Amino acid sequence: MNGLNRGVLVSKLEFYRGVSVWNTTVTDMEVTYHERMAEIEELHAAAPWGDGTEGLAFHRSYLGDGAPTTLLDNGKHTIRQLADLGPRVRKGVENLVGTDTAIAENVRNSVREV
Repeated sequence: MNGLNRGVLVSKLEFYRGVSVWNTTVTDMEVTYHERMAEIEELHAAAPWGDGTEGLAFHRSYLGDGAPTTLLDNGKHTIRQLADLGPRVRKGVENLVGTDTAIAENVRNSVREV
């Protein structure tokens, strides 16, 4: 090693600020996503394509393979994953810092014993 590897310093203040911003952003995204998806579902329910031959052909083409429903479901899943990420990252970093602190204490105690 060339002496440049000095580890990682985690600033608790900056870390918690970042997680807070993440959680706020995801909450805003979640609200906006659900509002927009509700609008799309309402539009689908209104069936603006009509019941004529062309409208029914459009309906089969547009909704027939389930793509809009898949989009809605995948979006819900993605938003849920993003929302879960903030607390998981927080817990992971807290565990990392706790482990690092415990190792440092063990090293200090070991050095005193020698």
